[in-house]
Amino acid sequence: MKTITVKGHEVPVISEPSFRASYRKAGRFRQSLCRLWTEGGVNYSSSPTLMFRIGNCDLEELFRYEEQNPELFEHVYTTYKRHIMDAEQCRQNISSQIYAHMADFVRLIRTRCAQYPDAFTEEEQEVLLRRGILFLSQPDPSHVLVNSTTKPQFRGDSEKEVSETMAELRRHCHILFRFAKRFIPGFENSFLMDTASLLGITSQPHRDDRIASSQNL
Repeated sequence: MKTITVKGHEVPVISEPSFRASYRKAGRFRQSLCRLWTEGGVNYSSSPTLMFRIGNCDLEELFRYEEQNPELFEHVYTTYKRHIMDAEQCRQNISSQIYAHMADFVRLIRTRCAQYPDAFTEEEQEVLLRRGILFLSQPDPSHVLVNSTTKPQFRGDSEKEVSETMAELRRHCHILFRFAKRFIPGFENSFLMDTASLLGITSQPHRDDRIASSQNL
């Protein structure tokens, strides 16, 4: 069986036709989603996220600032390569009521945390940098959906873990919002509208815990 090395462990590449087909149909199939992610013999689901929305955003102000300071918006995380949209593309998409994606913000986060070291604790900075910040446009152009929280090494097989993760990621929503409101131009007068009622999970272990998938491979 073909294997890959993940965090020092040999991991088999799973060939599961029905599993592959489900992701093709959903338009989200990737080869990495058909690999088993194990660490220390424990199977994990993909890292869950808890989305939230921010209202009263001035995205045009953000786009202008991005164009004036491109060095602060260079993408760092390869996770977002397929989502890269420059400011002008975002403008065009939003004006045409088409999906727009504003992602990464890692250089901006690092810069502001260095300038204002007391603004966030080390733990909060780790939360900010875990995935960076990912904004999705909404039908109302003054709203954004934020898909940035994540919980590594999540199994998702007990009510206790799910409940604790929900509480932890809700706290992370507030950390991310605090950064946006204080340091992202156009978000100075924004407010946290709501947080999701359920965790978003790409996939969990299937068939006797032998098949799992992860966005992190």
